[in-house]
Amino acid sequence: MRTRSWVSGFLTVFLAGGLAAAPAQPRLALPSGGSVTWATASGKTRLDIRTSKGKRYTVPVSLDPLVAGKARTAKLQLIGEKDAHYLILTDSYASLPLGMSMCQAGEETFLRVIALGPGRARQTFHRKLASCRENIELAEPGLTWSPETGTLRMHWLSAPQDREHQGEQTVQVAGDGTVQVR
Repeated sequence: MRTRSWVSGFLTVFLAGGLAAAPAQPRLALPSGGSVTWATASGKTRLDIRTSKGKRYTVPVSLDPLVAGKARTAKLQLIGEKDAHYLILTDSYASLPLGMSMCQAGEETFLRVIALGPGRARQTFHRKLASCRENIELAEPGLTWSPETGTLRMHWLSAPQDREHQGEQTVQVAGDGTVQVR
């Protein structure tokens, strides 16, 4: 009787633990009805995109060396979309720490345009928007998206050093997700 009770209790605990739900993968719902999930490992993030039309895409995106080695995606935000054509996203990660506690809680943030073409998706534009390590900071508002014209304006308080026009940049996103810097 005791053995049966012990085995029953063990099975209850084992099955309850075994059936516990795995941690949910982060998910960003798109206004069009699609979604984006993501995972980060070994300095790369993989975006898994599902459109409202049922198409699925996987897009690997690289991170720069100023992102902390084992950092996970801290935040993924949708800036704009044209269903089944392209997504405009920002993704943020913990900065690689500096000495004297600098950048211990800082972030590196990137803008990405992902074209969803027939058969495959690809990143057509990439820009660093903010960086604790490089002292890059967006203004408020830092990004202005106009879906009517396909224009995205970036405005910095402290701009990236490789910029011709300090403080501001405008890009035009075509219907197929290709980007032209203005």
